Amino acid sequence: MMRKLVSLVLCLVMALALLNAASATETSLKAPDDYIPSIFPLKDEITLTVFVMDIDSGKDYFNNYVTQWIKEKTNINFEVVYDVSGDDGKTKLNLLLYSGEKLPDIFLATKWTKAETELYGSEGIVMPLNDLLKDCRNWNLLNEWCPARRGDLTMSDGNIYTYGNTNDCFHCTHQARMWIYQPWVDSLNGGVLPKTTDELYDFLVKVKTMDPNGNGIADEIPFSGFLGGWASDPVTFISNSFVQNNNIMSSTNPTVAAGFSIQNGKVTFNLISDGYRKALSYMNKLYKEGLLDSQTFTQTGDQSNATQANEDHLVALMPGGAMPQSDNFWTQSAGLWQDWTLLPPLQGPDGVQQAYTQLNSYFGSSVGLVSSDCEYPEIAVQLFDLLSGFEGTLVQGLGIEGINWERTNEGTSLTGGTPRWTKLVPDKRTADGKIDWKAYGYDWTDDYLNNCWASDAAIQGNTNDMRCAEAVPDPAYNVEAVLYRAALEYDKYAFDVNSIMPDVPYTSDQSKKIADYTVSVGAYANQATVRFITGDLNVDTDWEAYLQEMNKMDAQGYINVLQEAYDAYLAALSK
Repeated sequence: MMRKLVSLVLCLVMALALLNAASATETSLKAPDDYIPSIFPLKDEITLTVFVMDIDSGKDYFNNYVTQWIKEKTNINFEVVYDVSGDDGKTKLNLLLYSGEKLPDIFLATKWTKAETELYGSEGIVMPLNDLLKDCRNWNLLNEWCPARRGDLTMSDGNIYTYGNTNDCFHCTHQARMWIYQPWVDSLNGGVLPKTTDELYDFLVKVKTMDPNGNGIADEIPFSGFLGGWASDPVTFISNSFVQNNNIMSSTNPTVAAGFSIQNGKVTFNLISDGYRKALSYMNKLYKEGLLDSQTFTQTGDQSNATQANEDHLVALMPGGAMPQSDNFWTQSAGLWQDWTLLPPLQGPDGVQQAYTQLNSYFGSSVGLVSSDCEYPEIAVQLFDLLSGFEGTLVQGLGIEGINWERTNEGTSLTGGTPRWTKLVPDKRTADGKIDWKAYGYDWTDDYLNNCWASDAAIQGNTNDMRCAEAVPDPAYNVEAVLYRAALEYDKYAFDVNSIMPDVPYTSDQSKKIADYTVSVGAYANQATVRFITGDLNVDTDWEAYLQEMNKMDAQGYINVLQEAYDAYLAALSK
Protein backbone atom coordinates (compact mmCIF):
# COMPACT_ATOMS: atom_id res chain seq x y z
CA MET A 1 0.00 0.00 0.00
CA MET A 2 2.82 2.39 0.95
CA ARG A 3 4.60 1.65 -2.35
CA LYS A 4 1.45 2.59 -4.28
CA LEU A 5 1.09 5.79 -2.26
CA VAL A 6 4.70 6.77 -2.85
CA SER A 7 4.37 6.14 -6.57
CA LEU A 8 1.23 8.27 -6.64
CA VAL A 9 3.03 11.09 -4.81
CA LEU A 10 5.93 10.90 -7.26
CA CYS A 11 3.58 10.91 -10.23
CA LEU A 12 1.80 14.00 -8.96
CA VAL A 13 5.07 15.80 -8.21
CA MET A 14 6.48 15.17 -11.68
CA ALA A 15 3.18 15.93 -13.38
CA LEU A 16 2.99 19.29 -11.64
CA ALA A 17 6.59 20.04 -12.56
CA LEU A 18 5.91 19.57 -16.26
CA LEU A 19 2.49 21.19 -16.07
CA ASN A 20 4.02 24.32 -14.56
CA ALA A 21 6.43 24.52 -17.47
CA ALA A 22 3.76 24.13 -20.11
CA SER A 23 1.17 26.49 -18.65
CA ALA A 24 3.01 29.82 -18.73
CA THR A 25 1.27 31.52 -21.65
CA GLU A 26 0.89 34.62 -19.49
CA THR A 27 3.20 35.96 -16.80
CA SER A 28 1.84 34.69 -13.49
CA LEU A 29 2.80 34.77 -9.84
CA LYS A 30 5.04 31.72 -10.24
CA ALA A 31 8.10 33.96 -10.41
CA PRO A 32 10.14 35.77 -7.74
CA ASP A 33 9.56 39.36 -6.71
CA ASP A 34 11.71 41.99 -4.97
CA TYR A 35 11.40 40.44 -1.53
CA ILE A 36 14.41 41.17 0.70
CA PRO A 37 14.87 39.09 3.88
CA SER A 38 14.13 41.22 6.92
CA ILE A 39 17.62 40.83 8.39
CA PHE A 40 19.10 42.87 5.50
CA PRO A 41 20.84 45.22 5.48
CA LEU A 42 22.80 44.06 8.49
CA LYS A 43 23.43 46.63 11.19
CA ASP A 44 27.11 45.74 11.30
CA GLU A 45 29.20 44.71 8.32
CA ILE A 46 30.38 41.11 8.22
CA THR A 47 32.60 39.19 5.83
CA LEU A 48 31.69 35.87 4.23
CA THR A 49 34.57 34.12 2.52
CA VAL A 50 33.66 32.26 -0.65
CA PHE A 51 34.92 29.39 -2.81
CA VAL A 52 33.66 29.18 -6.37
CA MET A 53 34.34 26.54 -8.98
CA ASP A 54 33.87 28.62 -12.13
CA ILE A 55 32.83 26.18 -14.84
CA ASP A 56 35.53 27.41 -17.23
CA SER A 57 33.60 30.59 -18.09
CA GLY A 58 36.51 32.91 -17.36
CA LYS A 59 34.40 35.09 -15.08
CA ASP A 60 36.32 37.30 -12.64
CA TYR A 61 34.63 36.66 -9.30
CA PHE A 62 37.20 38.72 -7.39
CA ASN A 63 36.20 41.93 -9.19
CA ASN A 64 32.56 41.48 -10.02
CA TYR A 65 29.43 43.64 -9.92
CA VAL A 66 27.35 40.94 -8.22
CA THR A 67 29.61 41.10 -5.16
CA GLN A 68 29.15 44.91 -5.12
CA TRP A 69 25.37 44.46 -5.36
CA ILE A 70 25.45 42.01 -2.43
CA LYS A 71 27.34 44.56 -0.32
CA GLU A 72 24.83 47.31 -1.17
CA LYS A 73 21.81 45.15 -0.33
CA THR A 74 23.08 43.30 2.73
CA ASN A 75 26.18 44.94 4.23
CA ILE A 76 27.99 41.66 3.62
CA ASN A 77 31.53 41.81 2.33
CA PHE A 78 31.35 38.88 -0.11
CA GLU A 79 35.03 37.99 -0.26
CA VAL A 80 35.94 35.46 -2.95
CA VAL A 81 39.09 33.75 -1.71
CA TYR A 82 39.12 30.87 -4.20
CA ASP A 83 38.08 31.21 -7.86
CA VAL A 84 39.19 28.06 -9.66
CA SER A 85 38.17 26.01 -12.68
CA GLY A 86 38.89 22.79 -14.57
CA ASP A 87 40.93 19.83 -13.33
CA ASP A 88 43.33 22.14 -11.53
CA GLY A 89 40.38 23.58 -9.66
CA LYS A 90 39.22 20.12 -8.57
CA THR A 91 42.69 19.39 -7.24
CA LYS A 92 42.80 22.65 -5.29
CA LEU A 93 39.37 21.98 -3.84
CA ASN A 94 40.31 18.47 -2.70
CA LEU A 95 43.50 19.76 -1.09
CA LEU A 96 41.55 22.50 0.67
CA LEU A 97 38.96 20.13 2.12
CA TYR A 98 41.52 18.04 3.98
CA SER A 99 44.24 20.62 4.60
CA GLY A 100 43.16 21.35 8.17
CA GLU A 101 42.88 25.04 7.30
CA LYS A 102 39.77 27.05 8.05
CA LEU A 103 37.29 26.49 5.25
CA PRO A 104 35.61 29.33 3.35
CA ASP A 105 32.20 30.20 4.77
CA ILE A 106 30.37 29.50 1.49
CA PHE A 107 30.90 27.16 -1.42
CA LEU A 108 29.13 29.00 -4.23
CA ALA A 109 29.66 26.15 -6.71
CA THR A 110 31.72 22.98 -6.41
CA LYS A 111 30.83 20.76 -9.37
CA TRP A 112 30.35 17.91 -6.91
CA THR A 113 28.10 15.01 -7.72
CA LYS A 114 25.22 14.24 -5.38
CA ALA A 115 27.25 11.38 -3.91
CA GLU A 116 30.19 13.69 -3.22
CA THR A 117 27.92 16.32 -1.71
CA GLU A 118 26.36 13.78 0.64
CA LEU A 119 29.80 12.37 1.51
CA TYR A 120 31.19 15.77 2.47
CA GLY A 121 28.02 16.43 4.42
CA SER A 122 28.40 13.19 6.36
CA GLU A 123 32.03 14.10 7.10
CA GLY A 124 30.97 17.45 8.50
CA ILE A 125 32.65 19.55 5.81
CA VAL A 126 29.37 21.19 4.76
CA MET A 127 26.31 21.49 6.99
CA PRO A 128 22.73 20.36 6.41
CA LEU A 129 20.49 23.33 5.66
CA ASN A 130 17.09 21.77 6.41
CA ASP A 131 16.29 23.82 9.51
CA LEU A 132 17.87 27.01 8.15
CA LEU A 133 15.71 26.88 5.02
CA LYS A 134 12.36 26.53 6.76
CA ASP A 135 11.83 30.27 7.13
CA CYS A 136 13.29 31.27 3.74
CA ARG A 137 10.42 32.80 1.76
CA ASN A 138 11.86 32.40 -1.73
CA TRP A 139 13.01 28.85 -0.99
CA ASN A 140 9.51 27.78 -0.03
CA LEU A 141 7.92 29.57 -2.98
CA LEU A 142 10.36 27.99 -5.45
CA ASN A 143 9.53 24.56 -4.06
CA GLU A 144 5.84 25.33 -4.50
CA TRP A 145 6.27 26.56 -8.08
CA CYS A 146 8.69 23.78 -9.02
CA PRO A 147 7.36 20.65 -7.25
CA ALA A 148 10.29 18.45 -8.31
CA ARG A 149 12.80 20.90 -6.84
CA ARG A 150 12.89 19.79 -3.20
CA GLY A 151 13.21 16.13 -4.13
CA ASP A 152 16.06 16.94 -6.49
CA LEU A 153 17.96 18.72 -3.70
CA THR A 154 17.31 16.12 -0.97
CA MET A 155 20.09 13.57 -0.57
CA SER A 156 19.55 9.93 0.30
CA ASP A 157 20.28 10.65 3.99
CA GLY A 158 17.29 13.03 4.03
CA ASN A 159 19.43 16.15 4.30
CA ILE A 160 19.58 19.20 2.04
CA TYR A 161 23.10 20.55 1.67
CA THR A 162 22.66 22.87 -1.33
CA TYR A 163 20.27 25.76 -1.87
CA GLY A 164 20.35 24.90 -5.58
CA ASN A 165 19.93 26.93 -8.74
CA THR A 166 16.49 27.32 -10.31
CA ASN A 167 17.01 27.90 -14.01
CA ASP A 168 14.04 26.22 -15.66
CA CYS A 169 14.26 25.67 -19.38
CA PHE A 170 10.98 24.48 -20.86
CA HIS A 171 12.30 24.11 -24.40
CA CYS A 172 15.19 22.00 -23.06
CA THR A 173 12.55 19.64 -21.67
CA HIS A 174 11.78 18.54 -25.26
CA GLN A 175 15.07 19.35 -26.94
CA ALA A 176 15.24 16.33 -29.27
CA ARG A 177 13.28 18.00 -32.04
CA MET A 178 13.11 17.62 -35.82
CA TRP A 179 12.88 20.34 -38.47
CA ILE A 180 11.68 19.82 -42.04
CA TYR A 181 12.24 21.97 -45.12
CA GLN A 182 8.78 23.38 -45.83
CA PRO A 183 9.23 24.33 -49.54
CA TRP A 184 9.86 20.67 -50.35
CA VAL A 185 6.91 19.60 -48.19
CA ASP A 186 4.83 22.00 -50.29
CA SER A 187 6.14 20.84 -53.68
CA LEU A 188 6.36 17.10 -52.97
CA ASN A 189 3.71 16.46 -50.32
CA GLY A 190 0.99 19.01 -50.99
CA GLY A 191 2.08 20.94 -47.90
CA VAL A 192 1.14 18.06 -45.60
CA LEU A 193 3.69 17.12 -42.94
CA PRO A 194 4.43 13.41 -42.44
CA LYS A 195 2.54 12.09 -39.44
CA THR A 196 3.85 8.51 -39.25
CA THR A 197 7.17 6.80 -39.78
CA ASP A 198 5.77 5.26 -42.99
CA GLU A 199 4.74 8.68 -44.28
CA LEU A 200 8.18 10.05 -43.44
CA TYR A 201 9.78 7.23 -45.43
CA ASP A 202 7.57 8.03 -48.42
CA PHE A 203 8.48 11.71 -48.23
CA LEU A 204 12.20 11.00 -48.02
CA VAL A 205 11.96 8.76 -51.09
CA LYS A 206 10.36 11.67 -52.96
CA VAL A 207 13.19 13.96 -51.93
CA LYS A 208 15.76 11.48 -53.17
CA THR A 209 14.10 10.66 -56.50
CA MET A 210 12.08 13.70 -57.63
CA ASP A 211 14.80 16.39 -57.86
CA PRO A 212 13.02 19.01 -55.71
CA ASN A 213 15.83 21.55 -56.10
CA GLY A 214 15.39 21.32 -59.87
CA ASN A 215 19.04 21.18 -60.86
CA GLY A 216 18.71 17.94 -62.81
CA ILE A 217 21.05 16.09 -60.42
CA ALA A 218 20.10 13.63 -57.69
CA ASP A 219 22.16 15.54 -55.13
CA GLU A 220 19.50 16.09 -52.48
CA ILE A 221 20.13 14.70 -49.00
CA PRO A 222 16.78 13.62 -47.56
CA PHE A 223 17.78 13.30 -43.90
CA SER A 224 20.95 14.19 -42.01
CA GLY A 225 22.36 15.00 -38.58
CA PHE A 226 25.58 14.76 -36.62
CA LEU A 227 26.95 13.76 -33.22
CA GLY A 228 28.34 16.30 -30.81
CA GLY A 229 25.78 19.09 -31.11
CA TRP A 230 22.72 20.14 -29.15
CA ALA A 231 20.39 17.15 -29.63
CA SER A 232 21.77 16.94 -33.17
CA ASP A 233 21.65 13.17 -33.67
CA PRO A 234 18.58 11.68 -35.38
CA VAL A 235 18.29 8.57 -33.22
CA THR A 236 16.42 10.01 -30.25
CA PHE A 237 13.62 11.56 -32.28
CA ILE A 238 13.06 8.51 -34.50
CA SER A 239 13.35 5.88 -31.78
CA ASN A 240 10.60 7.51 -29.71
CA SER A 241 8.17 6.40 -32.40
CA PHE A 242 8.99 2.84 -31.34
CA VAL A 243 9.97 2.92 -27.65
CA GLN A 244 10.56 5.48 -24.93
CA ASN A 245 14.14 6.72 -25.24
CA ASN A 246 15.76 9.47 -23.18
CA ASN A 247 19.24 8.81 -24.60
CA ILE A 248 20.44 11.87 -26.52
CA MET A 249 23.55 10.81 -28.39
CA SER A 250 25.25 14.20 -28.46
CA SER A 251 28.35 12.06 -28.77
CA THR A 252 29.05 8.38 -28.36
CA ASN A 253 29.90 9.10 -24.71
CA PRO A 254 26.90 8.03 -22.61
CA THR A 255 25.32 9.78 -19.63
CA VAL A 256 24.10 8.20 -16.41
CA ALA A 257 20.78 6.35 -16.78
CA ALA A 258 20.60 7.12 -20.50
CA GLY A 259 18.13 4.74 -22.10
CA PHE A 260 16.38 3.89 -18.83
CA SER A 261 12.79 4.52 -17.80
CA ILE A 262 10.43 3.56 -14.98
CA GLN A 263 7.65 1.13 -15.82
CA ASN A 264 5.24 0.30 -12.99
CA GLY A 265 7.87 1.27 -10.44
CA LYS A 266 10.57 -0.87 -12.05
CA VAL A 267 13.71 0.47 -13.70
CA THR A 268 13.72 -0.66 -17.32
CA PHE A 269 16.58 -0.57 -19.84
CA ASN A 270 14.87 0.34 -23.10
CA LEU A 271 17.98 0.06 -25.26
CA ILE A 272 17.71 -3.73 -25.10
CA SER A 273 13.98 -3.81 -25.83
CA ASP A 274 12.25 -5.15 -28.93
CA GLY A 275 10.92 -1.66 -29.60
CA TYR A 276 14.46 -0.31 -29.81
CA ARG A 277 15.40 -3.13 -32.18
CA LYS A 278 12.53 -2.09 -34.44
CA ALA A 279 13.69 1.53 -34.33
CA LEU A 280 17.19 0.51 -35.38
CA SER A 281 15.76 -1.65 -38.17
CA TYR A 282 13.78 1.33 -39.49
CA MET A 283 16.80 3.63 -39.39
CA ASN A 284 18.96 0.98 -41.05
CA LYS A 285 16.42 0.87 -43.88
CA LEU A 286 16.74 4.64 -44.31
CA TYR A 287 20.52 4.36 -44.27
CA LYS A 288 20.70 1.47 -46.76
CA GLU A 289 18.45 3.25 -49.24
CA GLY A 290 20.41 6.50 -49.07
CA LEU A 291 17.61 8.33 -47.28
CA LEU A 292 19.74 8.93 -44.17
CA ASP A 293 22.99 10.76 -44.88
CA SER A 294 25.99 8.42 -44.80
CA GLN A 295 27.95 11.20 -43.04
CA THR A 296 25.52 11.47 -40.13
CA PHE A 297 27.68 9.66 -37.60
CA THR A 298 31.08 10.85 -38.81
CA GLN A 299 30.73 14.52 -39.78
CA THR A 300 31.40 17.46 -37.51
CA GLY A 301 28.96 20.21 -36.70
CA ASP A 302 30.81 22.62 -39.00
CA GLN A 303 30.60 20.14 -41.88
CA SER A 304 26.89 19.64 -41.26
CA ASN A 305 26.31 23.39 -41.13
CA ALA A 306 28.15 23.85 -44.42
CA THR A 307 25.89 21.26 -46.07
CA GLN A 308 22.75 22.89 -44.65
CA ALA A 309 23.86 26.31 -45.84
CA ASN A 310 24.22 25.15 -49.46
CA GLU A 311 22.23 27.48 -51.64
CA ASP A 312 20.42 24.57 -53.27
CA HIS A 313 19.01 23.42 -49.89
CA LEU A 314 20.39 19.91 -50.17
CA VAL A 315 18.94 18.69 -46.86
CA ALA A 316 15.23 18.13 -46.26
CA LEU A 317 15.16 16.95 -42.64
CA MET A 318 17.43 17.79 -39.71
CA PRO A 319 17.32 17.19 -35.94
CA GLY A 320 18.53 19.74 -33.46
CA GLY A 321 17.76 21.96 -30.52
CA ALA A 322 17.41 24.94 -32.84
CA MET A 323 16.89 25.54 -36.56
CA PRO A 324 18.96 24.19 -39.43
CA GLN A 325 20.60 26.99 -41.43
CA SER A 326 20.28 29.06 -38.29
CA ASP A 327 22.84 31.90 -38.36
CA ASN A 328 20.03 34.41 -38.81
CA PHE A 329 17.89 32.57 -36.28
CA TRP A 330 20.44 33.14 -33.53
CA THR A 331 20.78 36.79 -34.53
CA GLN A 332 16.96 37.03 -34.53
CA SER A 333 16.70 38.30 -38.08
CA ALA A 334 14.96 37.11 -41.25
CA GLY A 335 16.68 34.28 -43.10
CA LEU A 336 16.60 30.73 -44.42
CA TRP A 337 15.59 29.39 -41.01
CA GLN A 338 12.06 30.62 -41.68
CA ASP A 339 11.70 27.99 -44.42
CA TRP A 340 12.05 25.24 -41.84
CA THR A 341 9.00 23.88 -40.01
CA LEU A 342 8.86 21.96 -36.75
CA LEU A 343 7.98 18.31 -37.39
CA PRO A 344 5.87 16.91 -34.52
CA PRO A 345 6.69 13.45 -33.14
CA LEU A 346 5.74 10.68 -35.56
CA GLN A 347 3.51 7.71 -34.86
CA GLY A 348 5.31 4.41 -35.28
CA PRO A 349 3.90 1.17 -36.69
CA ASP A 350 2.75 0.02 -33.23
CA GLY A 351 1.06 3.32 -32.39
CA VAL A 352 3.91 4.71 -30.28
CA GLN A 353 4.21 8.51 -30.54
CA GLN A 354 6.32 10.26 -27.93
CA ALA A 355 8.53 13.31 -27.48
CA TYR A 356 11.80 13.12 -25.60
CA THR A 357 11.11 14.52 -22.14
CA GLN A 358 13.47 15.46 -19.33
CA LEU A 359 12.99 17.03 -15.93
CA ASN A 360 14.67 20.28 -14.95
CA SER A 361 17.71 20.01 -12.69
CA TYR A 362 17.95 22.19 -9.59
CA PHE A 363 21.08 20.58 -8.15
CA GLY A 364 23.26 21.70 -11.07
CA SER A 365 26.92 21.85 -10.13
CA SER A 366 26.17 21.59 -6.38
CA VAL A 367 25.37 25.26 -5.80
CA GLY A 368 24.99 27.17 -2.54
CA LEU A 369 26.61 25.25 0.33
CA VAL A 370 27.62 26.43 3.81
CA SER A 371 30.82 25.07 5.34
CA SER A 372 31.00 23.78 8.90
CA ASP A 373 33.45 26.61 9.66
CA CYS A 374 30.95 29.34 8.76
CA GLU A 375 30.32 31.71 11.70
CA TYR A 376 27.08 33.05 10.21
CA PRO A 377 25.18 30.12 8.66
CA GLU A 378 21.75 31.74 9.12
CA ILE A 379 22.91 34.89 7.34
CA ALA A 380 24.54 32.85 4.55
CA VAL A 381 21.31 30.98 3.84
CA GLN A 382 19.26 34.19 3.92
CA LEU A 383 21.74 35.60 1.38
CA PHE A 384 21.05 32.62 -0.88
CA ASP A 385 17.35 33.40 -0.53
CA LEU A 386 17.96 37.03 -1.52
CA LEU A 387 19.94 35.99 -4.58
CA SER A 388 17.03 33.86 -5.79
CA GLY A 389 14.67 36.86 -5.85
CA PHE A 390 13.66 38.88 -8.92
CA GLU A 391 16.47 41.42 -8.88
CA GLY A 392 19.07 38.93 -7.67
CA THR A 393 18.21 36.52 -10.45
CA LEU A 394 18.62 39.17 -13.15
CA VAL A 395 21.75 40.68 -11.60
CA GLN A 396 23.45 37.29 -11.48
CA GLY A 397 22.35 36.30 -14.97
CA LEU A 398 22.57 39.58 -16.90
CA GLY A 399 24.35 42.20 -14.83
CA ILE A 400 23.53 45.79 -13.97
CA GLU A 401 20.00 47.15 -13.90
CA GLY A 402 19.72 50.09 -16.28
CA ILE A 403 22.72 48.93 -18.33
CA ASN A 404 22.18 45.23 -19.02
CA TRP A 405 18.47 44.95 -18.18
CA GLU A 406 15.52 46.97 -16.96
CA ARG A 407 12.03 46.47 -15.57
CA THR A 408 9.09 46.98 -17.90
CA ASN A 409 5.43 46.08 -18.30
CA GLU A 410 5.17 47.51 -21.79
CA GLY A 411 5.17 45.53 -25.01
CA THR A 412 4.84 41.75 -25.34
CA SER A 413 6.51 38.93 -23.45
CA LEU A 414 7.99 36.04 -25.37
CA THR A 415 4.80 34.05 -24.77
CA GLY A 416 2.50 36.92 -25.73
CA GLY A 417 1.64 38.12 -22.23
CA THR A 418 2.60 41.15 -20.16
CA PRO A 419 6.36 41.36 -19.57
CA ARG A 420 8.23 42.20 -16.38
CA TRP A 421 11.73 42.81 -17.67
CA THR A 422 13.79 43.20 -20.82
CA LYS A 423 17.42 42.92 -21.86
CA LEU A 424 19.32 46.07 -22.79
CA VAL A 425 22.20 46.55 -25.21
CA PRO A 426 24.66 49.02 -23.65
CA ASP A 427 25.21 51.89 -26.09
CA LYS A 428 28.46 53.29 -24.69
CA ARG A 429 31.17 51.53 -26.69
CA THR A 430 34.92 51.68 -27.14
CA ALA A 431 36.54 52.11 -30.54
CA ASP A 432 36.80 48.33 -30.93
CA GLY A 433 33.09 47.87 -30.19
CA LYS A 434 33.31 46.62 -26.61
CA ILE A 435 31.22 48.04 -23.80
CA ASP A 436 32.92 51.16 -22.44
CA TRP A 437 32.59 50.24 -18.78
CA LYS A 438 34.67 53.22 -17.68
CA ALA A 439 32.06 55.50 -19.24
CA TYR A 440 29.52 53.80 -16.96
CA GLY A 441 31.76 54.28 -13.93
CA TYR A 442 33.25 50.80 -13.67
CA ASP A 443 36.94 49.96 -13.83
CA TRP A 444 36.53 47.07 -16.26
CA THR A 445 37.81 46.50 -19.77
CA ASP A 446 36.00 43.34 -20.82
CA ASP A 447 32.37 42.90 -21.99
CA TYR A 448 31.92 39.59 -20.28
CA LEU A 449 34.07 38.96 -17.22
CA ASN A 450 32.95 41.37 -14.55
CA ASN A 451 29.27 42.28 -14.62
CA CYS A 452 27.52 38.96 -13.83
CA TRP A 453 28.05 35.34 -12.81
CA ALA A 454 28.20 32.20 -14.91
CA SER A 455 24.89 30.31 -14.92
CA ASP A 456 26.58 27.20 -13.45
CA ALA A 457 27.76 29.22 -10.45
CA ALA A 458 24.62 31.16 -9.62
CA ILE A 459 21.74 30.87 -7.15
CA GLN A 460 18.80 32.06 -9.22
CA GLY A 461 15.02 31.92 -9.06
CA ASN A 462 14.71 31.74 -12.84
CA THR A 463 11.42 29.84 -13.04
CA ASN A 464 9.77 29.18 -16.36
CA ASP A 465 7.39 32.09 -15.74
CA MET A 466 10.35 34.34 -14.98
CA ARG A 467 11.99 33.44 -18.28
CA CYS A 468 8.70 33.94 -20.10
CA ALA A 469 8.29 37.42 -18.58
CA GLU A 470 11.00 38.84 -20.84
CA ALA A 471 9.80 41.58 -23.20
CA VAL A 472 10.73 40.90 -26.82
CA PRO A 473 10.30 43.13 -29.90
CA ASP A 474 8.73 40.35 -31.96
CA PRO A 475 8.00 36.83 -30.64
CA ALA A 476 8.09 35.53 -34.22
CA TYR A 477 11.83 36.26 -34.38
CA ASN A 478 12.86 35.78 -30.77
CA VAL A 479 14.96 32.65 -30.16
CA GLU A 480 13.42 31.82 -26.79
CA ALA A 481 9.89 32.42 -28.11
CA VAL A 482 10.37 30.15 -31.14
CA LEU A 483 11.83 27.36 -29.02
CA TYR A 484 9.11 27.80 -26.40
CA ARG A 485 6.40 27.33 -29.03
CA ALA A 486 8.20 24.25 -30.31
CA ALA A 487 8.28 22.79 -26.83
CA LEU A 488 4.58 23.49 -26.37
CA GLU A 489 3.85 21.42 -29.49
CA TYR A 490 6.08 18.57 -28.33
CA ASP A 491 4.62 18.67 -24.84
CA LYS A 492 1.43 17.16 -26.27
CA TYR A 493 3.46 13.97 -26.77
CA ALA A 494 5.49 14.06 -23.54
CA PHE A 495 6.51 10.90 -21.73
CA ASP A 496 4.27 9.74 -18.93
CA VAL A 497 5.85 11.75 -16.12
CA ASN A 498 5.86 8.75 -13.81
CA SER A 499 8.05 6.90 -16.31
CA ILE A 500 10.92 9.42 -16.32
CA MET A 501 14.03 8.36 -14.40
CA PRO A 502 14.72 11.30 -12.06
CA ASP A 503 18.20 12.51 -11.11
CA VAL A 504 18.25 10.52 -7.90
CA PRO A 505 21.06 10.80 -5.34
CA TYR A 506 23.52 7.93 -5.20
CA THR A 507 25.70 6.70 -2.38
CA SER A 508 29.45 6.67 -2.95
CA ASP A 509 29.39 2.92 -3.58
CA GLN A 510 26.51 3.25 -6.03
CA SER A 511 28.28 6.11 -7.82
CA LYS A 512 31.38 4.00 -8.35
CA LYS A 513 29.34 1.14 -9.81
CA ILE A 514 27.32 3.46 -12.03
CA ALA A 515 30.46 5.14 -13.32
CA ASP A 516 31.75 1.73 -14.41
CA TYR A 517 28.43 0.69 -15.96
CA THR A 518 28.09 4.01 -17.79
CA VAL A 519 31.40 3.58 -19.60
CA SER A 520 30.82 -0.10 -20.32
CA VAL A 521 27.12 -0.84 -20.80
CA GLY A 522 26.22 2.71 -21.85
CA ALA A 523 29.12 3.17 -24.24
CA TYR A 524 28.53 -0.22 -25.84
CA ALA A 525 24.85 0.58 -26.38
CA ASN A 526 25.74 3.83 -28.19
CA GLN A 527 28.44 2.22 -30.29
CA ALA A 528 26.18 -0.69 -31.24
CA THR A 529 23.38 1.73 -32.12
CA VAL A 530 25.54 3.38 -34.76
CA ARG A 531 26.77 0.01 -36.05
CA PHE A 532 23.23 -1.37 -36.38
CA ILE A 533 22.04 1.71 -38.25
CA THR A 534 24.99 1.78 -40.64
CA GLY A 535 24.84 -1.99 -41.26
CA ASP A 536 28.15 -2.85 -39.60
CA LEU A 537 25.95 -5.06 -37.39
CA ASN A 538 22.87 -6.78 -38.77
CA VAL A 539 19.70 -6.04 -36.80
CA ASP A 540 18.20 -9.41 -37.71
CA THR A 541 21.18 -11.72 -37.18
CA ASP A 542 23.31 -9.88 -34.59
CA TRP A 543 20.66 -8.73 -32.13
CA GLU A 544 20.93 -11.79 -29.90
CA ALA A 545 24.71 -11.40 -29.80
CA TYR A 546 24.16 -7.76 -28.74
CA LEU A 547 21.92 -8.89 -25.89
CA GLN A 548 24.42 -11.55 -24.86
CA GLU A 549 27.20 -8.96 -24.76
CA MET A 550 25.00 -6.75 -22.61
CA ASN A 551 24.55 -9.70 -20.28
CA LYS A 552 28.32 -10.22 -20.08
CA MET A 553 28.76 -6.56 -19.20
CA ASP A 554 26.21 -7.06 -16.39
CA ALA A 555 23.48 -4.78 -17.72
CA GLN A 556 21.25 -6.35 -15.07
CA GLY A 557 23.66 -5.09 -12.41
CA TYR A 558 23.26 -1.59 -13.83
CA ILE A 559 19.49 -1.96 -13.62
CA ASN A 560 19.74 -3.25 -10.04
CA VAL A 561 21.83 -0.37 -8.72
CA LEU A 562 19.55 2.18 -10.38
CA GLN A 563 16.53 0.42 -8.88
CA GLU A 564 18.12 0.45 -5.42
CA ALA A 565 18.80 4.19 -5.67
CA TYR A 566 15.34 4.88 -7.09
CA ASP A 567 13.63 3.01 -4.26
CA ALA A 568 15.63 5.04 -1.72
CA TYR A 569 14.58 8.22 -3.54
CA LEU A 570 10.92 7.22 -3.29
CA ALA A 571 11.31 6.48 0.41
CA ALA A 572 12.91 9.89 1.06
CA LEU A 573 10.15 11.59 -0.92
CA SER A 574 7.45 10.00 1.21
CA LYS A 575 8.89 11.21 4.53
